[in-house]
Amino acid sequence: MSLNVKTSRAPLWWIVAGIGLVVTGCADDPAGRRDDNPLPCIPEAQIYEIQHVDPSAYTAQIIDLDGDKHPDDSLGRAHDLITAFAPAFDVADRFDARLATDVKWRIVTEQCEHDVRVTVDAPEIYARQAPRAAGGITDDGVIEASDGVGQLPLIALADAANASSDPGWRTGDAMTVRATVHGDTLEGVFAFALPTDTVRADLAAPLAAFLTAQPVDQALRVVTDSDHDGIVTAAEIAATTTYKAMTQSDLTLVIDAQPQTSISFRFVAKRI
Repeated sequence: MSLNVKTSRAPLWWIVAGIGLVVTGCADDPAGRRDDNPLPCIPEAQIYEIQHVDPSAYTAQIIDLDGDKHPDDSLGRAHDLITAFAPAFDVADRFDARLATDVKWRIVTEQCEHDVRVTVDAPEIYARQAPRAAGGITDDGVIEASDGVGQLPLIALADAANASSDPGWRTGDAMTVRATVHGDTLEGVFAFALPTDTVRADLAAPLAAFLTAQPVDQALRVVTDSDHDGIVTAAEIAATTTYKAMTQSDLTLVIDAQPQTSISFRFVAKRI
């Protein structure tokens, strides 16, 4: 994996209620993975099943993925913008049912004394052993770990119309986790960087299906149905300035030569 860190920032645009994203220039960073350092003992593993997630920037935007001293959650801000016009899009109100049925999403912690490694994956993907987020855990059960690779069901998260059975598992990098163990519960926030091109390609269709299902006079449906045929298509969504802006790269990271867009989640998971 090639990891480049961009070093300058310049404002690109502002949208509803001060939502802003940036573009940047880049420079090489030769550092390896934090997970490259072996744990000093055989770790104790705990497996947690995620039961609740909330990507709203209002609750989840607390993690700085790229070290620029600003919390990152571009897709959380996009979620909040869409939900402001169409409350039924709210992930926190609808996604828990899929987590309880067809979309299983897990967190695995591996602890050796005060060292910890964290994996966020689908159960069937976990065995592939991608780089884990690496960090520490305090005596009070507070976990801080970063620089991991994880999986998230990107399409399912955006599929408010339940139009697709495919969860759309996608790989996120720069994974950072801040969480606290409370008995059998793990709760906190985790965040990823996703390739911007992947985000744009994946989210247009579920958003189009959701808007098509809205009332005919719903504001976002009206402005995106450019040919006024009553059906919002993925192509119509992708062509809008608002969609391009909402999914614009907001991180000072270029991973494998691809600009990145951030997403962050507040979560609750139960040990299994």
